[in-house]
Amino acid sequence: MEVAGKDSGLISVVIPTYNRAEFLRAAIESVLAQTYPNFELLILDNCSPDHTPQVVASFKDARIRYVRHLCNIGPPANWVYGISLAKGRYLSILGDDDRYRPDFLLHRVYPMAADPQIVIAFGSFEYWDGNSVIASHDASNYSASHALEGMNAIEAVIGAYFFGASLFRTSVIRAFWNRFCPFTKCDDEMIGILLARQPGNRVVCLTESDLLYRRHAAQDSTACMRAVAEAGGRMYRMLLEKETDRKVRWLLRRQLVRHWNRNGRQFWDLGDTDLSGRCFVEELKIDPFRPVTWLRLLRTFIVRPKPIQTQKYSNI
Repeated sequence: MEVAGKDSGLISVVIPTYNRAEFLRAAIESVLAQTYPNFELLILDNCSPDHTPQVVASFKDARIRYVRHLCNIGPPANWVYGISLAKGRYLSILGDDDRYRPDFLLHRVYPMAADPQIVIAFGSFEYWDGNSVIASHDASNYSASHALEGMNAIEAVIGAYFFGASLFRTSVIRAFWNRFCPFTKCDDEMIGILLARQPGNRVVCLTESDLLYRRHAAQDSTACMRAVAEAGGRMYRMLLEKETDRKVRWLLRRQLVRHWNRNGRQFWDLGDTDLSGRCFVEELKIDPFRPVTWLRLLRTFIVRPKPIQTQKYSNI
């Protein structure tokens, strides 16, 4: 696979960060090791009290732009700030505790440079603990040798899409953010669904696992689980209210059930029976004919689980 670096366009890689100096170095190194050389790396430091400035200063690469805010402006605003500063034709947002494999950018920019209607190129990823891979999220069942659009694009996005494993057209993701979530982050899958739903937009789902998604107790998705769960639920309901296509409504309804089920089980695993029960109640409002969910809800009233450290779903 050959892509002419400058001919394919500049890619902006944005790393919003806060107090993650011990993880940030690996994330930066993974960007600088990309086989696709035409990129800029924007590091948005939310006034970290640790030694993040020293970590960034240790890298001598002209492609790095470092912005340190005078105060903590919050994660959503930090994301928006990075998106607004991006100069590239394409944009990717990397978690400060995650890392790319060397061909992450190359695999995604190749189809996008060939087809201007492709707005997202995303692929599989792997969960890791900082040393080894602990699980995989395989998108290969949804992949195709050509770009997908319409219902095919929506079906590919649902169940396979992950924001961190994606490359976007900057103009498209910037317009989306300004319209739908200027003050908050939203559920990953919602971004994919909304963009795939627009007439003329195409998506590409790749088989390559080019992202290592770190699992640890202090990750943002754990610390902000309640906000993420509530925001995702609101966005699914918003889409359902506006959607007229019966098949798309069915897909969205199914995903909303899965959304509450997944969050209910995660809260249970973290030992929060109150929030776990609330999620199961929301799930049953949509589909009351789920015996297992009724049992899970009952369990939240009679059992007090011990909090666990690993981020694994319950098998019950």
